[in-house]
Amino acid sequence: IKGAELYPVDQIEQFDKKKDKTYYVYCRSGKRSLKASEYLDKQGYDVVNLDGGYVAYSEGDDNTEVKESTETKVKDNRKQLNYSGLQCPGPIMNLSKEMKQLKPGDQVEATVTDPGFYSDIQSWVKQTGNTLVRINQDDEKVTAIIQKEEQKAMEVSPRSLI
Repeated sequence: IKGAELYPVDQIEQFDKKKDKTYYVYCRSGKRSLKASEYLDKQGYDVVNLDGGYVAYSEGDDNTEVKESTETKVKDNRKQLNYSGLQCPGPIMNLSKEMKQLKPGDQVEATVTDPGFYSDIQSWVKQTGNTLVRINQDDEKVTAIIQKEEQKAMEVSPRSLI
């Protein structure tokens, strides 16, 4: 969502932002953001939860799904990353840190057990300008191969807003 900033739900108790503005809260499905919204409301914040989460929001946009690149080849020397057990926003935050260390043209293969990563990574590559070389999802995990490209301006920071 354009202009959105990230704040990890597991750090919501440390949320210390101005109370004179409205905060719009969302996650992939709306369940975690509902709990975060309820907590923030009790703390005196003006909060609006995006019912149904990012999934419901993106259903109105036919351009949300990113197609795998048919022109970019999978490289044998790609870095392997395993974020099994981490939930949103952990995999994207860690991947963002790793990608900053790479040069354009380098690839990583990320394995994640959070099913929300399937849509999260597609949105993330669209926002950052990186290339989604391949993505697979089965009952246990999502595996994505991403190639670093020249970067657009986007920061994923644990101290940003929800």
